[in-house]
Amino acid sequence: MKIFISQPMRGLTIEEIKKERNDAIEFIKTHITDDFEVIDNIQEDAHYTHPLEYLGEDFKMLPKADIVLMWGDYLTHSGCRLEKEAAENYGIRVECADSYKFKRLQ
Repeated sequence: MKIFISQPMRGLTIEEIKKERNDAIEFIKTHITDDFEVIDNIQEDAHYTHPLEYLGEDFKMLPKADIVLMWGDYLTHSGCRLEKEAAENYGIRVECADSYKFKRLQ
């Protein structure tokens, strides 16, 4: 099973993004499945000049996903909201998780 993690990235360092990603992976193992592959959509080496270029690359990866996990404060980030809407409109299963509640449970 392939999982695309949609998470806020704007204004975060790569280290902060990866930390959130690792928490999301733990959530997947605990609450969704232990048999999965994460689609790597962290674009470390990309040097785009506009946020839509990053979002465009994410849209290219979405069709490969069996599940899209909405992670963190996704509702306040337009890119995450667009990824969620696209997944829903094209029949990809969407799971929503509040990373902050999950961290408190650990």
